Amino acid sequence: MKVVALVSGGKDSCYAMMQCIHYGHEIVALANLMPVDDSIDELDSYMYQTAGDCFGVRSTIFLVYWWVIKLLSAMQNAWDYHYSEGDYKDPPGKLFKQDCFWHHELSYKMTPGDEVEDMFLLLNEVKRQIPAIAAVSSGAIASDYQRLRVESVCSRLGLVSLSYLWKQEQSLLFQEMISSGIVAIIVKVAAIGLHPAKHLGKELAELQSHLHHLNGLYGSNVCGEGGEYETLTLDCPLFKFARIVLDDFQVILHSPDSIAPVGVLHPLAFHLEPKGLSTDSSDSNLSNGISLEDMDGVYEIQGDNTLLPADPSQFSDSLSDLIANTSYHLQMSKIDRGDTFSICCWLQDLHRLSTGLQTDLKVVLSHLESQLMQCGFSWEDVLYIHMYIADMNEFAVANETYVSYITQEKCRFGVPSRSTVELPLLQAGLGKAYVEVLVSRDKTKNVLHVQSISRWAPSCIGPYSQATLHHGILHMAGQLGLDPPTMTLCDDGIISELDQALLNSEAIADSFRCSISSSAISFVVYCSIQTVSLNRVDMQDKWEGFLEQLKKLHSAKRSGFKVFDPILLFVLVPQLPKRALVEVKPTLFIVEDDSDTASDTDQPDASDATPQSYWGFQEDPWHESCLQKCVMLKHICAVMLSITSENIAKICDDSLVSEHSLSEGQTEKVAKFCIYLINKILTENMFSWEHAMYLRIYFQTGSLVQMEMLSLTFSQAFKEFGKINPKFNSGQADPIFNLIPVLGSGRSALSIDAVLTYHNIIMSINDTFAALKESLTKALSLYYPLAGRLAPDESSINCNDEGIPFVEARCDCTLSAFLNALNRVEFVWRFVPSIIPPSADLYPQTTFRSLMAVELVPLAVQVTVFKCGGVLIGTKGIHKILDATSCGSFLKCWSDFARGHQVVSKPEFASSVSLFPPCTWAAISPPREPMPLWILDGNKMDGTGWIVKNLAWKGNPKFKNGHADPIFNLIPAFLSSEPRTRMRLSMHFVH
Repeated sequence: MKVVALVSGGKDSCYAMMQCIHYGHEIVALANLMPVDDSIDELDSYMYQTAGDCFGVRSTIFLVYWWVIKLLSAMQNAWDYHYSEGDYKDPPGKLFKQDCFWHHELSYKMTPGDEVEDMFLLLNEVKRQIPAIAAVSSGAIASDYQRLRVESVCSRLGLVSLSYLWKQEQSLLFQEMISSGIVAIIVKVAAIGLHPAKHLGKELAELQSHLHHLNGLYGSNVCGEGGEYETLTLDCPLFKFARIVLDDFQVILHSPDSIAPVGVLHPLAFHLEPKGLSTDSSDSNLSNGISLEDMDGVYEIQGDNTLLPADPSQFSDSLSDLIANTSYHLQMSKIDRGDTFSICCWLQDLHRLSTGLQTDLKVVLSHLESQLMQCGFSWEDVLYIHMYIADMNEFAVANETYVSYITQEKCRFGVPSRSTVELPLLQAGLGKAYVEVLVSRDKTKNVLHVQSISRWAPSCIGPYSQATLHHGILHMAGQLGLDPPTMTLCDDGIISELDQALLNSEAIADSFRCSISSSAISFVVYCSIQTVSLNRVDMQDKWEGFLEQLKKLHSAKRSGFKVFDPILLFVLVPQLPKRALVEVKPTLFIVEDDSDTASDTDQPDASDATPQSYWGFQEDPWHESCLQKCVMLKHICAVMLSITSENIAKICDDSLVSEHSLSEGQTEKVAKFCIYLINKILTENMFSWEHAMYLRIYFQTGSLVQMEMLSLTFSQAFKEFGKINPKFNSGQADPIFNLIPVLGSGRSALSIDAVLTYHNIIMSINDTFAALKESLTKALSLYYPLAGRLAPDESSINCNDEGIPFVEARCDCTLSAFLNALNRVEFVWRFVPSIIPPSADLYPQTTFRSLMAVELVPLAVQVTVFKCGGVLIGTKGIHKILDATSCGSFLKCWSDFARGHQVVSKPEFASSVSLFPPCTWAAISPPREPMPLWILDGNKMDGTGWIVKNLAWKGNPKFKNGHADPIFNLIPAFLSSEPRTRMRLSMHFVH
């Protein structure tokens, strides 16, 4: 590709150009942004290096001229947009004043006046003058902020971003630069351990050991990626005829901070020192007669500062029009469980000819979009998309249609990850498009979307990302055996493709600080039909050897860390993108706190996990032969069943199973067996169906089963299962499983002969209610009086650990809509629980006072989840038990448990006995006669505070008050002589 290189004169941009040439690209232009006044140091830019910028870029332009066709410098007025008031034009041409606004969030959207728009105008002019420009080179190493902005500009201009330094290990990258011949000096320092007087002007090679020492002490970036220092390149292999020699310079101290002073080196004079290389007549560029004096290719771009409007969507057909033009039925399945739900949509062909992939895909995507809108969601809530098409030769058409629906503008929190494979859809009687989406109920997903071509991992140029992390589950896009810097398939066969695909998967996992060798819970490996004739034994050996090697490496780094035993599913498909032989799609579970990881010795409580037998099936040793599972107790459970023809014969007790098709009765028995065995695994490990992320059934087309019969049989089996198992209830008309037609599937590369493969993932760790319940239980174990009951006489609490009411509720609106509602106060009571036990429902007309005769709970909790994923927690308690301080302490304790933090402050109820004397007159020395107790008749809250309604003195005629004001102090306290038994609410007098 013809490339324009963004240059600053530093080591990174120069080495990035060297990498572009190494991978076969042609640098045809240089581009740079510099301050309008180069006498002023602009050090506050988040995007651009400016220290030594003007000098370095001009020198670089002279020294690399021999292969530059067009050479661009910066817009001289570009930085005026930031520092002097100016005007912009909106698309209609109307002038408006600039507000000097910089968009400093991590993700970027077009913002007038932002420094990123200067780059857009610059590169837009480059593209206008050199239409053949196809890519932009930059030197970003670790800054998502810079990379995302370069990618945003490239996307708007239709250019490819090249970032060959991205995600490279900085110590190795630093050594590469030195070894490649780059000679650079430090021209700015701004970090602890670097001092202007000592280090400015020093060559990087001299400071290599010192920079590594700072990295060990303070975690500083060896390559200065965190702004620790900036450089100026004096020589590199790109400089063919001369190197830069500084004759004079000045050190400017910008901040005399004693810990991390900031200083800049200003070059005052320099000269070019010839390298003494002879002219090679074979160099086509030099034969053009370009000389140092020929600088007509240097341009300063003025531009009219006109912002280009975004292109409108190319597709505006309505869903009704699309469906009206189709001659077959739209089908859908839906799995609505927990914090995620899955929707699958396809077209049932009914043996008619399809109208084409583009039309079919538009119908499916439009229907999915409509379903999301009906549920209050959009494409921005989607985590993952499986796009299945009938012909991989039409991938470009499918991709063009896809990007007309799912765009970066529609996905504020990041575009979903995606996997695209060809399936035998037409053979299964379906249309040419089949799409499955996994949707999140909240906005907490973390998306990794790198569009730049780099040496790190294959780029995703378009609205689909490498991986999406949601509630600990990392959904990774399907990885081909692509060489990242060239984006071409490895040409040494299936083993090299598999090796590279696993390396690419590991690179993506490493970005989330995990490894596919230890965190993967499942691998789906798509194999092209071309692999049937290949040696799969070597493929299986390579697979096992690669993961074993990674496990050893990862275990050495993190000893004692739990390593999962992932389930493996090999799927045979007609074709893969780029005609690849293999595609790997890992799913990982990332444990944030190692202490939460279940050990190998952890076992579920058998008393609560006794599986039941359904439909007469009994446990049998051969069941293990078709079963794979990966379980982390209380967190996640991945299960896969592979049902071969031999398994079917055992299930049906019929050795004469037809080689052509199964009968309806046999299919029904197989479906019930799958449900029975999956339920057995879930029950044994204390999981439930309600937390299923997806239920996917791969079936072999043209074999023993047909899709229509499978769909009907499994639907009926699940309905019957719901009747006999009260814990299972789908509660919906659509199927809760997805049927995927494939050429074959199995648990290894050597046996892709399963008739049916049942694959699902059950997740419970991030269920909102379950997580809050678990942490609330821990908090109540410390604040145990709240789990007791207030006695009818109001004088004590029975600490019987009966627990508190926990109300689960869902609200069919968004949290923001509720908070913005003008009449929201009227509905607050709907989010607060009742503290009256169920027995009190017998007395609906009972007043508050008479309810004191009923044993009330001290506290009740209601958790309401809004459809946007927002959560509102409402509590209600008895004030004589909980005042503001104690309530705050309890909620803080609950919050600490919920977030996994250590609870520092713990209540101590028994110690109150030693703090306060017994509540009898015997404690007052010397009592002349037994004195009665004070009795608190009742209290309540009104608008002015607490009022003691009736305080009666009984049996002591010698007492005379004579005061209008009270002569006592009320001190609420828990008093107990027997902890966790009964607690008295008492009043205490001090003489």
